[in-house]
Amino acid sequence: MYCQKSDLTAWVLGKYLDRVEKLSPGVIDGMLDQVSQEINEFIGRRYKLPLNKIPAVLKRIAIVLTSYRCLGAITSLMNTEAMSDNDLIYIQSEAKRAYKELEDIAGGRLTLDMEDENAGGNQPIQAISPPRVFGPEVLKKY
Repeated sequence: MYCQKSDLTAWVLGKYLDRVEKLSPGVIDGMLDQVSQEINEFIGRRYKLPLNKIPAVLKRIAIVLTSYRCLGAITSLMNTEAMSDNDLIYIQSEAKRAYKELEDIAGGRLTLDMEDENAGGNQPIQAISPPRVFGPEVLKKY
C-alpha cells in the first residue's frame, strides 16, 4: 500500500472519514487497496514491482485519490469547477492532477527517484553488428 488510513487526515477532516466508515464499514480499507492496485497498474509498465521504497509523489497520489473516492462515497462532489460554493473543490482538482501524474509516470514524462525498468538501469550497452564485408584482408588488395 502506498499510504495508510492515518495519512488521509492530511487532506480530509477526520469527521468526514468517520462518517464514511460509519455509513460503509471497511470502505476506506477497500479504497486504499483499490488505489494501490491502480497505481501499480500505471507504474508497473515502467518500474519493477514491488518498489523498495515509496516515493513521496506516489504517497501523495494515493492519499489524494483515496480521499477523493471516500468523500465521493458520502457526498456528491461537483462535476464542474465553475461552481465555487463547494468546499471540496481542492480535492477534485488534486485528483485530476494525480491521474495526470500517473499517466506521465507511465509514459516516462515524469520519473521517480529509482531505476527505470524499461531504460535498462546501469546495464552496459551492447552493439551487435554483422560480419565485416571490407576488413583489412580485402582492403589490402586495393
